[in-house]
Amino acid sequence: MPSKSSLIIVDGNALVHRAYHALPRMADPKGRLVNAVYGFTSILLSILREINPEYIVATFDLAKPTFRHKMYDDYKANRDKGKSEIYQQFPLVKKILKALNIPIIEKAGYEADDLIGTIAKNQDRARNIIVTGDLDTLQLVDDNTIVYTPQKSVKEIIYYDQSRVKDRFDGLCPRQMADFKGLRGDPSDNIPGVPGIGEKTAIELLKKYPSIEAVYDNLDSIKDSVRKKLEAHEDQARFSKELATIKTDVPIKFNLKDCLVKEYSHEEAVKVLQEFGFRSLIRRLPVSKLSEEIFELERLLDPILKKMERRGVLLNQEYLRKLKKEQDQKLYNLEQEIYIEAETEFNILSSKQAKKFKFLEEKIKTYRSLYKIKSTYIEPLLEAEERIHTKYNSLGTATGRISSSSPNLQNIPEIIKPAFIAEKDKVLVSADYSQIELRIVASISEDQALIKAFKENQDIHVVTAQKIFNKKEISQAERQQAKIINFSVIYGISPYGLAKNSNIPIEEASAFIAEYWAEFPGVAEYMNKIKALAQKQGYVETLFGRKRQIENSPAGMRVAINHPIQGTQADLIKMAMIKLDQELGQDAPMILQVHDELVFEVKEKKAKQVIPKIQDIMEHIFPLKVPLKVDVRSNQHW
Repeated sequence: MPSKSSLIIVDGNALVHRAYHALPRMADPKGRLVNAVYGFTSILLSILREINPEYIVATFDLAKPTFRHKMYDDYKANRDKGKSEIYQQFPLVKKILKALNIPIIEKAGYEADDLIGTIAKNQDRARNIIVTGDLDTLQLVDDNTIVYTPQKSVKEIIYYDQSRVKDRFDGLCPRQMADFKGLRGDPSDNIPGVPGIGEKTAIELLKKYPSIEAVYDNLDSIKDSVRKKLEAHEDQARFSKELATIKTDVPIKFNLKDCLVKEYSHEEAVKVLQEFGFRSLIRRLPVSKLSEEIFELERLLDPILKKMERRGVLLNQEYLRKLKKEQDQKLYNLEQEIYIEAETEFNILSSKQAKKFKFLEEKIKTYRSLYKIKSTYIEPLLEAEERIHTKYNSLGTATGRISSSSPNLQNIPEIIKPAFIAEKDKVLVSADYSQIELRIVASISEDQALIKAFKENQDIHVVTAQKIFNKKEISQAERQQAKIINFSVIYGISPYGLAKNSNIPIEEASAFIAEYWAEFPGVAEYMNKIKALAQKQGYVETLFGRKRQIENSPAGMRVAINHPIQGTQADLIKMAMIKLDQELGQDAPMILQVHDELVFEVKEKKAKQVIPKIQDIMEHIFPLKVPLKVDVRSNQHW
């Protein structure tokens, strides 16, 4: 999170178009098409919940020609001109904004992008967060401006800072986006660009020369086939760049104070949402604001995650090559077995073809699992640089858990972990919270049996097995059964779900759950209370105030149970990361965060001194009603 306040700038037109094309047709009680209105509102409420801004403003085009249309008659000529199904929904979207007390800025002769550019480039008291349905505004991204945009599903939103723009466009920076469009063109806006110059060539040129002007200054250095295309269309390239460049000097009256997030009439907002038939969105109006404590937590964590991204982690390419060879052999052997038993060859990865061979289901599953490890992890890591630099997103999940991408380390198979190694004369120190979610359950439910077990440092899965099976001596299989029950029941699993996970009859699963509630009544009481609270107020929160809105449905009730547990776990590990960074700094630089685990790259001679400090900070980060426990180990590899 930014250290200063945030200004959300909504790109109204782009967001409405994205919502319209992403969602199926839906009508309100009056028969009006409202799929774009619903999608727009859903995105808006999600962004408000996630970012908790101090300021917000919405921008829209007016239904009049802009200066670009006057420059170029065919500008946006390929758009669905006046497609009434979209444009009839704009007044309804603005009605939502009015009900939520969100100001709107429009200006004849200019597009919303130009208003956004003018606002973003002429105020720096707050950090700009542009919420849009397309990538046109990426050229505005800088130290003070990021772009949030939904993916194909409006439920998934990603953000672009300068680093992510470079990742997306293979090294190009935001200020080169207009040059990129000048060369490649932009079919969605009917910007012509240079015929024959595609994305790859445009990127190659702009990686070598910083702008279109520089490209044309260096034509003699460009290979003949490309140079001829550039020479033939120089005026068009420069003109296309001009069309693509967002204005930052539109004559508008803008005052940041006018954009302060204001109180709105809950009654009026509910009335409007009911008018459109958006009952599911009404429950989201108690917008999940980040508490001051959580806001500060995210603000302090952000630079730590960036340091971790920059450091990266060293890869053992020799191990990966050996692993690939082994996987290839296993895949080949299994493939031949499957073909022999099937008495024919077929595409094992094709569900359509494989469904004919149900008697091979287990072997096909194994083959696909091995293939996934190879294609998702081994091969991409073999192509990576010496150190791999994952991207962390502190707000990438609704619970607050940190997510990662390029690659996603949260689901990395155990067989891949040894490929992550320490530099020479260093070791990797892994510190893993032990059963943290069950300890949080014990603390927030105040169940005396759970509290007693953790305070006495008993094996909680053995304790549960002893209570459920009503005997003292517990086998390893019974402990494993109790472990599944422990982690299933606390997340509201049904007898059917437990039966499926444990491969036992439903009647037996029902009996296990009933016995669990009888032995841990505090947990049962807590579950009932949290569901009732969610139904009453429409949201639940963690111990530290991280809220999440809840729908009144069976799935919603499972989320209501899950969020205070997983969300509190996420808050605790983030708090630990901040304190570890503050107190140990360069003595124990963090390089990985995965679920309940932190990994540090430590000088070998300092490891003995540092490990107890890591353990102490993590175990005493916050006083729960039961002790936190951290398992620490060190090795040359993860």
